[in-house]
Amino acid sequence: MTVGRSGITPIKQKNVQDILSSRIGKCSGIWKKDKDSAWYNQEDKQNTFIDFTAGDMSSDETSPMTFIQTLRKYSYFPSVLYLIEKDRKTFQSLLHNIRKLNVRTNYNVLSPMFKDDHDLCTVDAEHCKVPPEIILKNMDLCSFLGEFQGYHRYRFGLAYYDPNGFKYQDFKCLFSFIRNNPRMDIMMNINATQIKRNAGVMKCKGFAKYRNISLDKVIKSIAQYKKTVFIRNNFAIESDFNPKSTHKFILLYATNDPNQKMPDEFGFVTIQSEEGQQLINKYNYGSKENKHSGAVCQPV
Repeated sequence: MTVGRSGITPIKQKNVQDILSSRIGKCSGIWKKDKDSAWYNQEDKQNTFIDFTAGDMSSDETSPMTFIQTLRKYSYFPSVLYLIEKDRKTFQSLLHNIRKLNVRTNYNVLSPMFKDDHDLCTVDAEHCKVPPEIILKNMDLCSFLGEFQGYHRYRFGLAYYDPNGFKYQDFKCLFSFIRNNPRMDIMMNINATQIKRNAGVMKCKGFAKYRNISLDKVIKSIAQYKKTVFIRNNFAIESDFNPKSTHKFILLYATNDPNQKMPDEFGFVTIQSEEGQQLINKYNYGSKENKHSGAVCQPV
């Protein structure tokens, strides 16, 4: 089993493939129309795509592979892809698997990925060669997003976040990024079960900040910065695949594009719709339920 792979992985990757293709197609259309406009060229590399939790890319059913294959179809379209992975061994595998791809024959040498180690880039420069449109980062999400400080009005693209569990600090950093990049869409998988478990561990040291967090509040926080928020119940869809996972996942897509539509076959509803409200209420866990959840003081 690859890093982070579960019974729901095929569904997640189909989501990424379908939605990413749609979004990149739209961004390339904007580029074709406005590439010569002064306003469109006020920032370098404004067409940005990010996989915050890349993993090792050890199979075709991984989000980095989906990003790369989709961007290949739009090779004329100037863009940059960031692949972020905080685990060192996983990042080494990601780097190795990236280099095996014949994405382009024009390679460049990146700076050392491991500042404290004398391996990879510092020993053998060949291990640093990756396609120039791909930037690899071996760091955690908050450290990476620290490089994106400030308000970026003309940056277009899509950021994908598929974490293991629910981490309070990561979401705080992500909210800041969403606020500062209004034209970038956000797609993320939210583990509603993990939010409930964390919120239920009310008397444990280090979990106090989770007490008042719920699925509803997470979605509302994102909706502060995005005009339209689509959600889908991945748990209901995944039941057809009979996975072993008992966690309930909500797929969220947030955008400021007033013309953004989701094809019916994607299965999305807006958070303002009756179906959306029913879905949020079904998997939202308030403080009353948390008090009786019976959670113990162990991180899960």
